[in-house]
Amino acid sequence: MQKLFLSALIAGIFALGTGCSTDSGTATNVYSFNLGAKDPEAGFVSLFDGETLNGWELLGKKGDGYGAHNGILFCTEGGGGMLLSEKEYQDFILRFEFLLQEGGNNGVAIRAPKQERGLAYEGMELQIIDHNAAKNIDRLRPTQFHGSIYDAAPAKRGALNPPGEWNEQEIHVRGRRIKVTLNGKVILNFDINSVKDPSVIQKHPGLFRERGHIGFMGHRDFVQFRNIRIRELPVAQVDNRAPDGFRALFNGRNLEGWNGAVNPREQIIGPGEKVAQVNQQIADVKMNSHWSVADRLLLQDGEGSHIIHDTELGNGEIKLDYKLTRGAQSGVVVRGATRVLVQDRESFDNPMRHGSGGLHDGRFLYQAPKAYGDHFSGDWNRMHIILAGDRAHVYVNDTLVVKNAKLRDPDNPGKAFVKSGAIGLLGGQGKVFFRSFLARNLGVPKRLEHIEIRIKPKQNPEPTPKPPPPVQAQPRVETTTTVINPRPAEPAKPAKQADPNQPGKMKLKP
Repeated sequence: MQKLFLSALIAGIFALGTGCSTDSGTATNVYSFNLGAKDPEAGFVSLFDGETLNGWELLGKKGDGYGAHNGILFCTEGGGGMLLSEKEYQDFILRFEFLLQEGGNNGVAIRAPKQERGLAYEGMELQIIDHNAAKNIDRLRPTQFHGSIYDAAPAKRGALNPPGEWNEQEIHVRGRRIKVTLNGKVILNFDINSVKDPSVIQKHPGLFRERGHIGFMGHRDFVQFRNIRIRELPVAQVDNRAPDGFRALFNGRNLEGWNGAVNPREQIIGPGEKVAQVNQQIADVKMNSHWSVADRLLLQDGEGSHIIHDTELGNGEIKLDYKLTRGAQSGVVVRGATRVLVQDRESFDNPMRHGSGGLHDGRFLYQAPKAYGDHFSGDWNRMHIILAGDRAHVYVNDTLVVKNAKLRDPDNPGKAFVKSGAIGLLGGQGKVFFRSFLARNLGVPKRLEHIEIRIKPKQNPEPTPKPPPPVQAQPRVETTTTVINPRPAEPAKPAKQADPNQPGKMKLKP
């Protein structure tokens, strides 16, 4: 009996030391196991039960995907995919441990949409990689080292343990600040608001997502994780109050900063400043008749009066909350011309039943939303518009409905629309409520920047030289051109004609 017990014990230890079973039944080598999970710190909640993938969803599975055994979550050799949390998170502290093989590669997705591809750009990916490996060290860019926001923000090196040793990592996400601590050393402390390069913004709309899933991004390398836990941080948002870097365009009390938009078809035609003032006064009267403020909300009654703000924006962001009544329609004017539509699917001039976020040039909807992000009519929605160079991204409730669309110049169809211009709201149809209208300026697009050249007159200008006397016209001389042909023309050869005496042959015609 004692021998049987010892044999079973040895067999069990051997099984633990050689591998673990994946969902597909194949064995995968594991360096070590933590048989006793740590008690989570105060306020932290475990995201991994140690034995199953409950609470996670695998998208775009490669090979055997991911497995779980004895407190270890692992990406299988030759497998992977996007293993995402079922829940979404906004601000949080994520802690976990990981172990890499030599040259191993994975990633942590944060604020990511639920999709198989593009999470590094439509969300954010923090690198998990052995950047010191021979196969990686010469080919990686600084924004691809471990802990970096992939292709956007470089992390410091020097804190990563050698392959085969466990590492402890903490990711602190709060607002626009991303902080990564590896083995007790801060390797990344990045403010997303510092990103102002239009080319980076065009490529990475996910930098500006406010919430999303977290997860692991497998790239066919065997990587292990354990002790995965998270602590959600409270998000304090006060309506109509601007966060860092933003300016509130609506104060929640009145229409300060807003003016009626002069309708060219109704304005008084005439020269002088007084005529312009009269036209503006008429537009302001219409604004005050059709736009009102109550309970810290801005309401348009759907009677068709547009309004514009004193603020102009080139590159930058616009955020606003809106609530549509059934069949209602409005829009946000950016750069003085392009309209980002805010509309219910049942609005009367919406035959394709598009949701909000499409781009309109005043005549045509030239960029329809690629997805539907609106909530039901009567519920609040959040729109986020990002302008970079001649491109625009539009989020509706954290759904990317327009990605890197080219802005159209209504006055020059087919040309890029790169300029600064007014921000406005359209008076459409039906009642629409607005609140928390915010803007962040990232500067004038480069092609608009100009240098004013002033030419100063010389102190002692030189006298202007007299023009030379006119040249008298010479009398025209008639000339005769003689063509000399040194070679006389050769006499023409006599034409050939058929020889009746010899069929098929020709004879010379005399």
